[in-house]
Amino acid sequence: MKKFLLSAGKMLILTMVVLNSCKKEDAPTWEDMLTGGPTAKNGKTWVLSDKNYPAQDGAGDISPGMAIIKIFPDNVLTINSLGGEYDNEFTFFSNGRYVINPVNGIVLSGIIYAIMSQTLVPGTESTLGFCAANYTPPAKATWKLNSTDMVVENAITDPTTTAIPPVRSNVTFTGVKWLSFSPGAYMGIHDYAGTAKVIIKEITKDRMNVALLLCSYAMTFDPSGDGLQYANSPTWFVQFTLVPKAK
Repeated sequence: MKKFLLSAGKMLILTMVVLNSCKKEDAPTWEDMLTGGPTAKNGKTWVLSDKNYPAQDGAGDISPGMAIIKIFPDNVLTINSLGGEYDNEFTFFSNGRYVINPVNGIVLSGIIYAIMSQTLVPGTESTLGFCAANYTPPAKATWKLNSTDMVVENAITDPTTTAIPPVRSNVTFTGVKWLSFSPGAYMGIHDYAGTAKVIIKEITKDRMNVALLLCSYAMTFDPSGDGLQYANSPTWFVQFTLVPKAK
């Protein structure tokens, strides 16, 4: 009987060892996928992808549905003479540190903001509302991943409107994960400070699909001067995919 109990005990231990060895590892957190986790001493660097992901990359109105009105093709920046800005680097560290590397001191920016801030690189304006602009990153930037409601204030309801004044409203996004940054920092498209809120629609260790705010009111520079006061009104949700920088 003792031999039987001893054998049974050994079998039970062996079974537990096998089951534990087959147990799936815990799924990585959003923070770990974003930063590479605490063991990634150099953080994790993301860049804009030049590949279009159908139904994910494009532009649309600022609404909870985040529907895409304009679909982007592959190499959309290159097609618009802005391919040099695919090299902009955004590095996240697990301790909240954040580093932006413009590489050549120039980044992708909203045209209206670049004009108003006098940072526009002449001749880089595109029909998408983007341009290249001079940018100096903050010395000590931080990031935060939020799960509370995200509110976009004074968003223009119809991004294609030519009405003066445009219809605007505060739009609330519930149940989303979104990034916020310390003053002067951003991700993807440099624009007015109120646009430094980025919704992460989807993330894996290999890619991240985000929704970025862009101020691009069509009547900002209307000769009447009446549109200028709406220059910093969020107008479009621009959805891009980022991928880890190639090593």
